[in-house]
Amino acid sequence: MAEKTQAATRYELAKRELLALERTEGHLLVCASGEIWITQEGCQEDFILGPGQGWRVRNAAALLVSALR
Repeated sequence: MAEKTQAATRYELAKRELLALERTEGHLLVCASGEIWITQEGCQEDFILGPGQGWRVRNAAALLVSALR
């Protein structure tokens, strides 16, 4: 049985730039460099990732990602 893989998508954000994402359930967000802030619709907790850190999206709610540095 073949395993389904997803192609990686890379975004480069300027400091304070916002990125809105939808339909990301199950995806792994990884900060390649700098620092990013992630907030998810309906979630009380926000996440901050540094270089090399990742966070797996667990539900279908929309996300906002911002570059902190």
